[in-house]
Amino acid sequence: MKCLIVCFVVLVGALAFDWDSDELKCVEELGTDKATIERIGDRKPMPIDNQKFNEFTECSWKKQGLIKKDGTINWDEIHEVILGGVEEKQGRNKNKQAAENAARRLVNPCRNITGTTRGQTAVKIHNCLDNQLRNYRP
Repeated sequence: MKCLIVCFVVLVGALAFDWDSDELKCVEELGTDKATIERIGDRKPMPIDNQKFNEFTECSWKKQGLIKKDGTINWDEIHEVILGGVEEKQGRNKNKQAAENAARRLVNPCRNITGTTRGQTAVKIHNCLDNQLRNYRP
C-alpha cells in the first residue's frame, strides 16, 4: 500500500511507525538510525529542532510527492492524503462532497506554516495536520 495511507495513519497516531521502501531509502541515504527516527516520530508534537529528523522528513516527503521537485509543499497531494483518511473515518456514511469539505477545513489552517528549512517546514505542517486530525469528528 502506498505510503500516503501510512502517512495518514502516522498523522493520527493510530499505529506504530511503519517503514516503506522510500523511508528506508532515506534512512540509508542520510545515514540515520531507524530507532532514533521512530522515537522522535512517535512524539506528539514532533520536535521541530532536530536537524536529522527534519532532514529525514524532508527526504521522505519528497519521495512521497508531498514536497515538489522545486521544494514547495504539494498541497494537492496532502489534501488527497487527508481526504482518504476522512473518507475512511466516514465509513458507511460516505459523502464525497462532505469529505472534500472536511479535508479542506483540516488542511487550510496549516497552509501558511513555514520553518527555517524544508524539513522543518514539513515537520511543522505534520504537527499542524496531526492537531487538526486529532480534533476532527465526522
